[in-house]
Amino acid sequence: MTRSFYKNAFPGQNAYEVFHRTVDLEADGTANCPVARCYKWQHFAGLCETVGFRTEYLGGYLSEVELDSMKKHLRQALSDERLPQEHRSFLASLRTDDKGLPMYQGKYAGIGGVYQLIKP
Repeated sequence: MTRSFYKNAFPGQNAYEVFHRTVDLEADGTANCPVARCYKWQHFAGLCETVGFRTEYLGGYLSEVELDSMKKHLRQALSDERLPQEHRSFLASLRTDDKGLPMYQGKYAGIGGVYQLIKP
């Protein structure tokens, strides 16, 4: 996301379009992600439940690169009006644990999700 807002790499695209294009970057930094989906945990859990799983969201995770980027750009993202209010509100609600890892509503936050799927 950083490239989109601060370097204007993807003008005219919303946050979800940028996510799709940048979630997996090539070694040279070019965007080349053929398949990417972005779900709120409740929506993903609902999809799992429609096929018979009881689903528990355990939390999220970030890579070290993503964590470093968040630490470096969080303040700027919070004040940048080009970032939709929904995303700025989410970022503003993050808290960190004693190791500096982001947490949202008592669970670890991050680009990846960890779920427990239970077949009744």
